Amino acid sequence: MSKQEARINVVVKGSRAARSALGSIGKGFDKLRAKVFSLTKRLTILSAVLGGIAAVFLKAGGTIEQWQIQFEKLTGSTEKATRALKDIKEFAATTPFELTELVEASKKLIAFGIDSDDLTEKLQNLGDVAAGVGTDKFNTLIRSYGKIRTKGKATMEELNMLLEAGVPILDQLAKN
Repeated sequence: MSKQEARINVVVKGSRAARSALGSIGKGFDKLRAKVFSLTKRLTILSAVLGGIAAVFLKAGGTIEQWQIQFEKLTGSTEKATRALKDIKEFAATTPFELTELVEASKKLIAFGIDSDDLTEKLQNLGDVAAGVGTDKFNTLIRSYGKIRTKGKATMEELNMLLEAGVPILDQLAKN
């Protein structure tokens, strides 16, 4: 083999080795790019989840603050409002009703003249009735009770509301 052929063989072997090395480097870059892409995708998902959680907490904090203000206006006292909301939160933990539902019902009861100190007792009594006829009737029971209490008597309007909600009120009145 001549010197020139030997040089050509060296160049060919070198180019093969370089091509092989470059191929390995290319594959390494492909794997690195895939890992970076996967990491970026995971970080994007994590960021969205954390953002959603933060939004829920911020909204909940804002809602509770709004309730506090509303109850202060309804009760005329920061102290009574704070105590009422605390009692409602504790009560919500022991019932099938959502906190929002109980807060709305409490606001209606206060508007109908129920003292904020008596809210949980009234919510318990009306909630027990609702449990018997369907918790979806809770709001109707609150309204009919409030109207009866405000008027000082039950008219056919309120009795019909109770009957439509499934409360056997006429049977109870006939017994008494």
